[in-house]
Amino acid sequence: MTAEQKYAATSSHDTARALVPAVAVGATLFPVAGIAQGLTREGFDMVKHPLSLLSTGDLGWINITNFVVSGVLYIVGAYGISRVLRR
Repeated sequence: MTAEQKYAATSSHDTARALVPAVAVGATLFPVAGIAQGLTREGFDMVKHPLSLLSTGDLGWINITNFVVSGVLYIVGAYGISRVLRR
């Protein structure tokens, strides 16, 4: 293995390792954003209503964005984990 190939392999592994924390960010973002919305949305009761109900109404775009961003973070983190474990 040449020095260039070794650097490329190390760089790829480091990049994959950098993606792993995305899972933690997504797992934290989703409930925090949901709880913040639930506490500020008039008429919403966290005991009675599912979190996805926040996707309706004028401010529904906030929860939809929360779903999308959290989902992308989960996928990116899972990709990073799979690359790290493959090595």
